[in-house]
Amino acid sequence: RQMCIRDRIIGEGTPKEIFSNEDLIEKANLKLPIISELFKALNDENQINIENNDYPLTISEAKDKIFELMKN
Repeated sequence: RQMCIRDRIIGEGTPKEIFSNEDLIEKANLKLPIISELFKALNDENQINIENNDYPLTISEAKDKIFELMKN
């Protein structure tokens, strides 16, 4: 998959790969999905530990991530 903005390819990969690339997101002047912003903020404040910017992109992924974090 590719991510295009204004008829220009700015990155290649799955949505997860694209949105985990902070440099690409900033360069493209995009924002993370709101659920991802929440998990990023919690991670930045050391409230949770998420490696490799693997933030959930959907509510379903967020639910799964919360259950995963609760088990640890």
